Amino acid sequence: GIILPEGSTVSACVELKEALLTRVRLLDVPNSALDMFIDELGGPTAVAEMTGRSHRIIRKENGKIVHEQRGKGESDVERVNVTECRQFQDGKKLVSIISDAASVGISLHAKRGGNNERRRVHLTVE
Repeated sequence: GIILPEGSTVSACVELKEALLTRVRLLDVPNSALDMFIDELGGPTAVAEMTGRSHRIIRKENGKIVHEQRGKGESDVERVNVTECRQFQDGKKLVSIISDAASVGISLHAKRGGNNERRRVHLTVE
């Protein structure tokens, strides 16, 4: 093979890399299953997400897909989950998604006399 001086580049390789990166940016890659569920069920304003995630992919009103931080980062996930749970329990969000990471200590059961006594349907997805 050819040995190049340290720090030098081969222009053809640089051009190929840029062409590949351009093609990757144009790919319509599907979101994660969790992000797809949230999107299909009405988005983050309709779905209470209680997970260990500090970030998520959401669809804005204009249809654009963006990366969004949940709360103020890793240390704020528990507070965000409690807020999401409260919004579900109060009937402000009618769908909740909960992962194993957030399930300890959270009850999503309807309570008599609570703000949201609607019947609940539980689906488990693995």
